Amino acid sequence: MVKTLIVKPLGLVLQKAGLISDEQLATALQEKTRLSNLKIGEIMAIRGWVKLETANFFAEKWPQLLNQFQDKPLGQHFKEAALLSEYQINDILQQQQRTGLKFGSVAVLNGLVSQSTVDFFLEQLELIHNIDSELEGTVNINYIENYLLKNQKCDPVDLLELYQQIWQQQEINSIGSEEEKELVDSGLITISKGKLKLANPIYRSIFNQSWIDRELDILQPYGRIRLKIFGIETKASSPYQVLQEVRTWTGNQPFLSQKLYQIIRNGDFFIAEGKEAQIIGELVQIHIIDDWQHKSAAKHLQQLSDRLTQNKQCAPLALLKTYKKIWLRGELLADESLEQAELLDIGLIKRENNKVAVANRIYQSVFNQSWIEEQSVQLIPPIGSIKIIEKEPISLIKYPFKHKKTSKMLRIILVWLALISAGVIGINFWLKIREERLFQAATIRLQRHEYEMALANYNQVLQIDNENYQAWHNRGYALGGLRQYQEMLQSCSSATAIQPDAKDSWNCQGEALYYLDRYEEAVTAFDQAIALDAQESSFWLNKSDSLLKLQQIPAALEAINNVIALLETRKSEHNSERVKADLQKAWNNRGQAMLQKQEYNQAIDAFKQALSYDRDYLPAQWGKAQALQKLGHYLEAKIELDLILERRDLSNSQKSVTWFYQGLNWCESGDVASGVKALAMAIELDPNYEEAKTAKVKCLESE
Repeated sequence: MVKTLIVKPLGLVLQKAGLISDEQLATALQEKTRLSNLKIGEIMAIRGWVKLETANFFAEKWPQLLNQFQDKPLGQHFKEAALLSEYQINDILQQQQRTGLKFGSVAVLNGLVSQSTVDFFLEQLELIHNIDSELEGTVNINYIENYLLKNQKCDPVDLLELYQQIWQQQEINSIGSEEEKELVDSGLITISKGKLKLANPIYRSIFNQSWIDRELDILQPYGRIRLKIFGIETKASSPYQVLQEVRTWTGNQPFLSQKLYQIIRNGDFFIAEGKEAQIIGELVQIHIIDDWQHKSAAKHLQQLSDRLTQNKQCAPLALLKTYKKIWLRGELLADESLEQAELLDIGLIKRENNKVAVANRIYQSVFNQSWIEEQSVQLIPPIGSIKIIEKEPISLIKYPFKHKKTSKMLRIILVWLALISAGVIGINFWLKIREERLFQAATIRLQRHEYEMALANYNQVLQIDNENYQAWHNRGYALGGLRQYQEMLQSCSSATAIQPDAKDSWNCQGEALYYLDRYEEAVTAFDQAIALDAQESSFWLNKSDSLLKLQQIPAALEAINNVIALLETRKSEHNSERVKADLQKAWNNRGQAMLQKQEYNQAIDAFKQALSYDRDYLPAQWGKAQALQKLGHYLEAKIELDLILERRDLSNSQKSVTWFYQGLNWCESGDVASGVKALAMAIELDPNYEEAKTAKVKCLESE
């Protein structure tokens, strides 16, 4: 595999350096859309994933290394990145002299940095050095730019768009086009074994996405033309951001784009910086989507509707069914079906990267599930109009019947058999039986925690009936059992799309979002479930979990108090064990809230209440020990944690957490040696325990 320099964006650099996980990067990017005033490095620092100094190093100093190689020891780079202190570097150097090991190896063995971080630095620094030597006096950047932007054989726009595809995907298959030949001749791209890729890794940072966007904007001045034609330069603080928001809604559909630009031009308002998404969204909703049959895009949208519902190439019901699958799922794999081809021709869907999706957000909002259901009802012919083809009567074994009632039953059987023979209900009848059996088998397997087999069965159910929202719901929990939380979210979202009143499916969405660290969205989903059933304590309990993660303590306490009030009246119910378990969790959450409020005595009272239901309830035991430590009752905290460590039923992960709290307790009490030893034990049990590693460093520094 060809090694490449890791340059911007910052999140990708930190991820490649082994400093953040894929999930943390996704969460930070999601929060960046909401907290636009914060840099992504600041968001990660607030979350406690990296130090702010580390984020600033990779955002500011790291790119400089790409332009000017600085031959420094590895430890100095780690120091500048705030990954190691001067004290730690000196300690490692001393150990190096004794052991003869490499600097990075000693740092990893001491748990100060991960092996992936060391590998990243060594690989990238070596690559920079090689490139610096290799390219000196040989690279003519101006030559490449002029060759591409002033090309006489191909349209420069086509060259840049092809290069952009290669830049984004690392490599693509060659098809032998003229544009490929020109890119290769420019020296920017090379071809090997039928693959097109960058001729040299350094080009990735020089001819990057910003350069591509800038040059395309110069070559395609349509954006500037739109700004002038529709006067958007005088209507907004950030005119180009307005263009971007318009594209977000219209997907560059020409008619809708022009209509929206006209609405902006004619409106009596000014779009302030940061308000583009809100205002454009409101304009689309008011002037295009709401009561769309009578708004500015009515003719265009009605034509799309008519082309689908009055289609001559495919059965309209089949088109609707295919469109509904795409609408519910968000996207589907592209196939060669006539229905997908016709929907593409109509313009209602688009095809990208071998997947199909609704063409734009406006179509998605107008031609939504309500519209689909309404059109489906209109297209299904009345029952009386279904013509049953008559066939020869079926010979039956006749039995003597004494009562008229029995003769009536015979007539029902004859009609039933006639319908089956006509093919009207036979197939659906047997499919329904098969669907029911598969659903029951899947549910039994789900209850037994046989998640993969349950998932396979639910997939079979949905092949028969794609609108079985209960199957989508249960499938979500099977995926949750497999820790596939993004897929769990999609499955539970499909359930609520089909059945908006499915309260448990909203709760399922909330749980998936919680596991994805998307706590604000989780709260919204739990609120939907609560709105449908405010008496279900588990919805309130789950909401409190997310609010605690968001450190919204008053709201969390309100939710917890609701749980306790609801459950205290239900202790005598037949499912009292579940009620006790939920009460235990609620009191533990209350203790966690009090810990965050620094009201430690109240926290201890809450944890004791949780332990009254089960004295071995680990979260409450840990919480109680934390509160005791915060009050300075170090001996009591130690005893509490020692009692946990005496248990034989603990997993390595649970032992690791307990040693972590024991280490914090020792360090806080001033016994650094015991604290470091306990934290080292936590790291030994869980080598990826970053919190314990950080605590160990802080404990040593406090000595």
